[in-house]
Amino acid sequence: MDTRYYARRDNLLIRPATLSDRAAIIEILKPEMAKYPLRPDKDKIWEGLTEAISAKRHFTWVATVGKKVTGVILALTNDNLWAQRMNSNVVAWVANTPGSGAALMRQFIKWVKSRRAIKVAGMAIDCEVDDRVWPLAQRLGFERRNGTLLLIN
Repeated sequence: MDTRYYARRDNLLIRPATLSDRAAIIEILKPEMAKYPLRPDKDKIWEGLTEAISAKRHFTWVATVGKKVTGVILALTNDNLWAQRMNSNVVAWVANTPGSGAALMRQFIKWVKSRRAIKVAGMAIDCEVDDRVWPLAQRLGFERRNGTLLLIN
């Protein structure tokens, strides 16, 4: 089964991330990392990306234009602390190509809905984000709960 998603825009491809995308993903995430008060740990980031890309329970997709990675969505899936089943938490969602942010999130939602073990998906917005994130996520099916966006499966 071909899991790639071809967007309508010229040369924009939304696809699962591979281990060879790690350096490009880190470059895309550097401006986001700079917003946090903690110093990034390069080794931990590399290991975390390896796990997020390699393990089937996590979701890591990229947007590419030509062969250049221009966006990423990364969600980690774990047992739910408060209820049965699992939850999947978006920890990174950056899109530098018009239309790729929505396309990445649509693929994540499709993935969540195809997994009965995941009961809730969401993201906690804990730093300054583009004002378009809230309405886009809500338009795609997330519910806004204070500083959190939730998708109940």
